[in-house]
Amino acid sequence: MNMKISGTKAYVTIETDEYTCVFGGELCDGFAANPLDVRWDRLPDDGSEVTIIKVIRDVWEECRGKKHPVTFDFFNVKDLLEVFNMIPGRIGTITDVNDDSFIWRLPNGIIVRVFVTRIPDKRYPTSIAITEWYVGYSYDKDGKEIALTHSHLDTHEVFEELVDIQDGNTFWVIKINVFGKKSAPLIMEKAEFDKIKNKDKYRILK
Repeated sequence: MNMKISGTKAYVTIETDEYTCVFGGELCDGFAANPLDVRWDRLPDDGSEVTIIKVIRDVWEECRGKKHPVTFDFFNVKDLLEVFNMIPGRIGTITDVNDDSFIWRLPNGIIVRVFVTRIPDKRYPTSIAITEWYVGYSYDKDGKEIALTHSHLDTHEVFEELVDIQDGNTFWVIKINVFGKKSAPLIMEKAEFDKIKNKDKYRILK
């Protein structure tokens, strides 16, 4: 796909052979686009549907490895879930939604807890607080929840992390030792798992 990206301090235009759209946002180190502030200037000639999710995926692919990429930033739970729920065939169940958090329960027993926090910038006490996302992972084993790991993410990272789980680029494996003992689920990226030579020792949670 041929993609042309252009913009100003407040708008970025994404133009491909299929569609043209304009996102509002902020020019900084790259362009932080607001995924819910979009104007469609041109749609496919054949009448096929182009969604925000498709554009986001196209832009991620185009900007991979670029020094000044277009990113999609989320500052609150409402907007994050609105876009996340646009994904066709989204797996799992979203529960316990409130202004600052929600829980995503996956079919494999993994529980994803997502929180947004706003941290005051000590250098500039009167400025707007810094937004940070906390994503915690746990495992429901026979009705008992086992804490696994967590990550702290910027506004442009949280959506991509959730989509990687949805797409199967990030998943959990159980390692079995020589005595047949199983480890707690280990989070892995597909690229990391593909490098493992002896995969017989691992079982992917599905």
